[in-house]
Amino acid sequence: MSKFVRIALMVALGVVMAVGISAAAVPDPGNSVIGTCLAFAPGGELLYTVTVNDQFGNPINNVAVDIDLTSCSAVQVCSGQDAGFTATGKVIEGHTNGSGVVTFTARAGGICQSVPGDGPIRIWAGGVKIGELTTNTSMDLDGSLDLGLIDFSDFVTDESALPPNLESDFDCDGTVGLLDLSLFATSEFLQPWHGFCP
Repeated sequence: MSKFVRIALMVALGVVMAVGISAAAVPDPGNSVIGTCLAFAPGGELLYTVTVNDQFGNPINNVAVDIDLTSCSAVQVCSGQDAGFTATGKVIEGHTNGSGVVTFTARAGGICQSVPGDGPIRIWAGGVKIGELTTNTSMDLDGSLDLGLIDFSDFVTDESALPPNLESDFDCDGTVGLLDLSLFATSEFLQPWHGFCP
């Protein structure tokens, strides 16, 4: 085999390997996992986790993951988010770790689809839509980016409804009860004044 042929084969093999590596780094919706319950608090106390894997089930490190709320007119997003996260308009972005996981503490308020025709909430990873949600839960039910009497009144209404209105199910356990009230009270205690957004 001539030197030229060997070089050509090595170049071709390098291209094939590069294409394979590139393809392996593409997020796969079927192998990625989005949380089924997205909960907001202006103080950022509630967690939402997304796991991004490729088509082989391998985690993808340092891929941008977006919570896209642009179709949710009643949702408001704090322009400042916790360290490592950014907000541009109504899109909150974070990046996965070495296990392909990112856990958001989304600073936002309001409920998606409280206005007819709103939604869905789309979850993107590396520009690929990996899932969507029809709505969210929120401590800040009125979308003012502050917790106050209106939010507490709405919570009491949601809790006493039969069945309970899960917009106030902050812990995402399928009910509205004492733990949700405790989470609300703790957030209000930690942030007693206006200006929840950083």
